[in-house]
Amino acid sequence: MLSKRLSGAAVVIGVGLSVLPAHAQYVVTLKQEGGDVVAAGSGSIDLAGLCCKSSGGGIAAIVPMAGLIETGPPSVEPVDFYETPNPEILTFGSGAPLTYASSGSGATVGTDGGGNFEVPEGYISGSALSDTSTYDGASFARLGLTPGVYKATWGSSGSFTIIVAAPEPSTWILMLAGFAGLGFAAWRARDMSRALRPRHLASQ
Repeated sequence: MLSKRLSGAAVVIGVGLSVLPAHAQYVVTLKQEGGDVVAAGSGSIDLAGLCCKSSGGGIAAIVPMAGLIETGPPSVEPVDFYETPNPEILTFGSGAPLTYASSGSGATVGTDGGGNFEVPEGYISGSALSDTSTYDGASFARLGLTPGVYKATWGSSGSFTIIVAAPEPSTWILMLAGFAGLGFAAWRARDMSRALRPRHLASQ
C-alpha cells in the first residue's frame, strides 16, 4: 500500500530518523545549505511487495509536483525499476519543472511518485544504500519544495520516505541578520554620499 503524510513546517524543524516508524527503509532528506539545496539518502530498499522489474537509466533530478526525486550522480546510471501493485501519486511540492542535480555521488535511487521505484542495477533487497545530490544556487521556492514528511509504504516492511526539512530558527536568524547588515550598509553609503556632496548640490 502506498500512503503519504504531510507535516507542517514547524514539525519538520529538527526532525530526525528517530521519529520515523521502525519499518522505514530508505530516507532522503532535503535541506537548504547556504545558497544550495542538498538531498541526502540512506537506508535500504525492501523489494518484497514490489513487482514488474525492468531496467533502464536513472539520473539525479527532482520534480516535486510529480513526486519525482532521484538522488545520486548527475550522470545517467544503470538502474532497475520496480513498482507497487496499488500505486498512488506521492507529491512533495508544486510548480517547478524538472531540475537536474549539479553534482552528486553514491547509488542512484529514486521514485517517480506514482508507485515506481528505482535502485542500482542488480541491487540485492535490503542492501545498504547511500547517496547525495546538490542543486547549486537553488532554494526550496525555486525547486517547488514544500516542507514536510512524505512516505510511501508497501508490503510488510518496505518504505520510501522524503523529508523536506524547514530551515532551523538559527538559520533564519542568520539570514535576517545578513539582510539587516546589507540594509545598514546601503543606508550608510547613502548617508556618506550626502555628507561628501558640495553644499550647493546638497541643498538641491
